[in-house]
Amino acid sequence: MGCTVGDAFSQVRDEVTLAFAHPAHEWMLRASCTRPFLYLFRSAGYSKQRGNVATLFTDAFGRAVTDVRIATRDRMLFLDLAGGWSLHVLLFGSKANVLLVDSDGLIVEAFRSGEALRGTEAPTPRPAPMPDTREAFEDRWRTNRKTTDRALASAFTLFDRTLGREVMHRAGVTAEEPHNCTTGDRDALFAAGQALRTALRSPTPRIYSEGRFVDTLALVPLHHLPQDLTVETFTTVDAAVHTFVRRTLAQRHFRRLYEPVEKALREAYDHHRTSAERMLEELSNESRAGRYETWAHLLMASPQDVPRGADEVTLPNLFEDGTPVTIPLDPAKSAIDNAEGYYDRARRTRRSREEAEKRLLSTEERAQKAKALLDTLHDEVDWLDDIKAFRKTHEQALAPYLGATWATAGMTSTACPFDGLTWAVATRCGSAAMPGKTMNSPSATHRNTTAGCTPGAYPAHTRCCACPAGRLRPTNARCTAPLPSRPTTARPEAAASSL
Repeated sequence: MGCTVGDAFSQVRDEVTLAFAHPAHEWMLRASCTRPFLYLFRSAGYSKQRGNVATLFTDAFGRAVTDVRIATRDRMLFLDLAGGWSLHVLLFGSKANVLLVDSDGLIVEAFRSGEALRGTEAPTPRPAPMPDTREAFEDRWRTNRKTTDRALASAFTLFDRTLGREVMHRAGVTAEEPHNCTTGDRDALFAAGQALRTALRSPTPRIYSEGRFVDTLALVPLHHLPQDLTVETFTTVDAAVHTFVRRTLAQRHFRRLYEPVEKALREAYDHHRTSAERMLEELSNESRAGRYETWAHLLMASPQDVPRGADEVTLPNLFEDGTPVTIPLDPAKSAIDNAEGYYDRARRTRRSREEAEKRLLSTEERAQKAKALLDTLHDEVDWLDDIKAFRKTHEQALAPYLGATWATAGMTSTACPFDGLTWAVATRCGSAAMPGKTMNSPSATHRNTTAGCTPGAYPAHTRCCACPAGRLRPTNARCTAPLPSRPTTARPEAAASSL
């Protein structure tokens, strides 16, 4: 109290900052209105971004704070201002908001849904029922809840499931379903719940963490949590909430950067490894080229023994022990023409096998590259600075997995990945269906008009999906623009750094 409202603004999505001035010091109150991560804390000093900031509640500027109130058993904070005005901070569910209310109790301005709420009456507190007697607790006990901790959160309305688990631990109750709790169990749960309520009135704030990742913010010791968690205690609730919010936002930003990379590399490795295993299994089978060539030799050696118009013939195998060999025939062709056909099939089968062996080596190499990147990610990256450095260091290597929407991971970040192939008609690169004519695939087989994107040279006025902003390319010009990196939002990081 005694401070003056000096500023109010939002520089982070769904977060309001109220700045207060005092002759001796300055401080800010920060409130999040985003479910499920709702928070409110005070921090010393005053800071504000130069740009991308929305100013709020200008009618409150210069008004002195006359009182600070917290609603009884409700998630509402009131900052009473001179002239009968007030600022209301509401921290419940989807209706979380910050309101400026005049002396008549009408909303002058709202952070969220401003137009709809302006001129309406401000909501009033609705104290949550909390059982003070064993009979009241029994009345609120719900056996239709899925778990006992949920039933406790329903009975003790201001408790969440974490506190529900703590009550169970302190009461020594192991029944996981509320309908299995005996009368003695419920007696112990009520007593433990009342003791926890008493402890919460004298908070000893702390944060439980696993390594660098925060796990739980608590106002009292939580004995049911794993004993290997790191515990950091704080002298004030403000300091604990401030630290927890900052680390949680940084943690979320880390996951936004880390998880897409980890997922893309894992999927690429699994895909190429599985493909290589299938190729290897196929190549392990005996090649049909030798059989086709043997049939051709036998037909050439004994054309007189082949009846004209027959669809098969049985001849002795002159190259082994004379065992009879049945050879399928094309009835419309002569023995010599059938032999020439089998020679051709033998050549094509050998070429296909050679190409398959090359594809196997290439696929195994891609799998190894993805696995090497994935192993490096797991070994070297465990926090925000690490993932930023990893993505920067391996930018070109990661481009095939993160820099485009195509499935093939053989592109570079400095040249057009679609090299050597040509669109049949002018169309957008990357479309799912190709209008007009057919186009050629890498294996020189034709694909129909619904085939995927496999272009190379781009016809006139065709957008290249590898170009930033899809810039137009002239007729048959090769795209040499760097692949665009996956867009990431800096907002969570900015929020964390500003804390």
